[in-house]
Amino acid sequence: MNDHLNISFLRRDLNCVEIGKEKLQLFYLNDKIVNELLDIQAAVDAKDRELVEYLRTHDIKEGIYEGGFKVWEGALDLANFLLSEECAYSLDGKEVLDIGCGAGLLGILAKKKNGSRIVMQDYNEAVLNCFTRNNFNINGVDTDHVEFVHGDWADVANSMQPKQFDVMLTAETIYNEESYAKLHDLMLKTLKDNGCVFLAAKLEYFGVGGSLGGFLFHVRKEGKFRADVQWTSKSAVPRKIVELRKL
Repeated sequence: MNDHLNISFLRRDLNCVEIGKEKLQLFYLNDKIVNELLDIQAAVDAKDRELVEYLRTHDIKEGIYEGGFKVWEGALDLANFLLSEECAYSLDGKEVLDIGCGAGLLGILAKKKNGSRIVMQDYNEAVLNCFTRNNFNINGVDTDHVEFVHGDWADVANSMQPKQFDVMLTAETIYNEESYAKLHDLMLKTLKDNGCVFLAAKLEYFGVGGSLGGFLFHVRKEGKFRADVQWTSKSAVPRKIVELRKL
C-alpha cells in the first residue's frame, strides 16, 4: 500500500513537534489521514477490519491494540533528553531497537542522528504500515537499514538474534504489569553486553495497574540490570527517564 501513496496526500495538515534546543522538527500524520489509511487497509485485510472497528470505541486493550496510533508524552520526553546536554550518549553508528515504536519518532530521531541500523517494533502491523512507515516518509528519512517488526514481545524476542543492539529506546511501555517479564526478557536477550536501554515512563498508570516502581521492582528481582534515573519531570503527573545496563 505505502509504495503507491502520494506524498502530498500524506503531508496534509501534518502534526509537528520541535525537539531539543536546536528545535529539530519531527512530523507525524494527523488522525484523519491515519483513519483513511486504516480504512484502505481494512478493505483488504480482515484482521485490520476488526482493529478499525475496535478503535472506534476503545483505547488500549491487551492483545488487540497497544496504543500505537497515539504520540505519548514519554516519547517526547525521551527525544528531548537524547538531544539535551544532560545526555552524553551518542546514537551515531549505533544499532537501535525502538520498542513499542508507535509513531516512530524515536527511531526517526535515531536515523537522523546517524544510527547505523534501526529496528522499529510495534504490537500491531497496521500501526507500522499506516503510521510508522509513513512518518519516516514525511520526515524525508530513508528506510535503508531500517526494519519493521510487529508482534508480541515474547514472539519478537524468540525471532531475533541475541545481543545485537547497542541501545534500546522505549516510552510508555510499562503500563501493564502483566507484560513486565516479556519486556525485560526482550531487553535481556537482544541487548549487547555493553549496551543500554533508555526507558521513559510515568510513575503511575492509573486505571491500568502499571507503574515505574513496579517495573523496577521486577528488574531488581531478576538481578540482570542496574537502573539509574537520568531525568525527572517537574509536571503534576511525574515522569522519569531511566537508563538500564546489564550487570
